[in-house]
Amino acid sequence: MIPVDIGHVYPKTGLDVDLRLDSTPTYTSSGSCYFDGDAGKVTISAAAGIDALFGAGGSISFWVKVASDGEGNYGRIFESGGWKLFVLGESGGNVQVRFDHNSGTNGEWVGPAASMTVGVWNHLALTYNGASIENDPVLYVNGQSLAVTESTKPVAPINADNADKILGSNSAGDRTFHGNICNAGVWKGTILTQAQVRSIMAANSYAGVQAVVQPTAYYLLSVDGDDSTGNYDGTIS
Repeated sequence: MIPVDIGHVYPKTGLDVDLRLDSTPTYTSSGSCYFDGDAGKVTISAAAGIDALFGAGGSISFWVKVASDGEGNYGRIFESGGWKLFVLGESGGNVQVRFDHNSGTNGEWVGPAASMTVGVWNHLALTYNGASIENDPVLYVNGQSLAVTESTKPVAPINADNADKILGSNSAGDRTFHGNICNAGVWKGTILTQAQVRSIMAANSYAGVQAVVQPTAYYLLSVDGDDSTGNYDGTIS
C-alpha cells in the first residue's frame, strides 16, 4: 500500500530534522522523519553487526517522499564510509537515484533521469554485493527494478565500511535530504529478491516485514531514531 500524506501542517520540534505525524503516511508506522534540505541527520554509530554492510552482500529499503534533490543537489538518503545512496538531477517533477561505492576511485551507478517522482511516496530498495568489483547494485522503485548505468567501475571491493551510518545527510552535514524518510530497513548479508522487496513494501506491520526477512536493523522514524530490533539505535541531530 502506497503511503498517504493528507497535507496537514505540523509544528517544528525545534530540530532541523522534524518528526511529524501524518495520517498513516507509511505502511507500518504513524509518522515519518522530515528533512528540510538544509541541516539535520540521523546518526547510527558504527558497530560490528552493521559494519561492512555490503561486504558480502546486503540490502537496504525505505519509504521516501522527495521534495527536491536536496542540499547541494545531492541529497543523501543513506550513507556510510564506503558507500552512499542519494538523489540528484531534479527536473520535470522527478529525481535521479545514484549509488556510489567509495574505493579510491568511486564505483558509480545511476538510475534513469526519472527514477522517482517528486512529492509522492515511493518505496526504494537497493541490493548490492560489494565483494567483487564485477557486481552491480540492483535498484527497485515501488517493486520494479530500474535500469542502472555503471558510469565508473570501482577499483576494489568494499571491505572496511566501519564508519557511522547516516540517514538523511552525510557525516559533514552538508548534503541534507529534502523530504520525508521512514521505515528504513537494513539487511546485512542478505540480497533481497524482487519478490521479497515487494512483500516488504506491501507489509502492513513491522512484524510483517520480519516475516519476510528479519532485518539487521529497522528504523520506523515515526517518533525517534530507534532501531525496532533494539540493537542499533540512531540519534537525531
